[in-house]
Amino acid sequence: MDEFVTLKLNDIAEIQTGIYRIPDLYGDVIYLQAKHFTKNGVLISPEHLTRELRLTANLEKHLLKNDDILFAAKGDKNFAFRYHADMGDAVASSTFLVIRIKEEQHHKIITEYLQWLLNHPFTQSRLKAQARGSSLPHISKKELAKLLIPLPPLPKQQRILEMYDLWQREMNLSQQIIDKKQKLYQAILYNWAKGEE
Repeated sequence: MDEFVTLKLNDIAEIQTGIYRIPDLYGDVIYLQAKHFTKNGVLISPEHLTRELRLTANLEKHLLKNDDILFAAKGDKNFAFRYHADMGDAVASSTFLVIRIKEEQHHKIITEYLQWLLNHPFTQSRLKAQARGSSLPHISKKELAKLLIPLPPLPKQQRILEMYDLWQREMNLSQQIIDKKQKLYQAILYNWAKGEE
């Protein structure tokens, strides 16, 4: 029988803080900041990301690896974003905590599942309840590390992701229909207002 387990996040992943740097005029490395994302953690115009930091030996150890998860820990918009190496060399700003699944834990968890779980409203509520600070609330590395992660078997994780993807596509289609109907009704009503039938 397949087994469900629950582990703390720091049992399955390493968590590092992002770095603070003043951007250079020209650089080699993308400096990912909260301003590059929507409130839902969608990267805004990835093709327009600029390389703002010069690559130094000190900076090199902070380079993101494929499938690292950036968790926005500061401010009101907390989200998890999965980094893809094809974006180019990048580092995370101090707004983020960088989550990297431990090599020996990859057989227990799918990276996308962890991202989905961190973005889930229940998880977000739990983390926001632990946030500190009034003017700029932040979720500490310590609190994130203690977060309990339910780990169903990998096939179940995959099914969750497939269902979530299907639901997202359905919501997008529904929104497109609503947008088209809105334009249609606005045009009809405006024409009626002008005396046109």
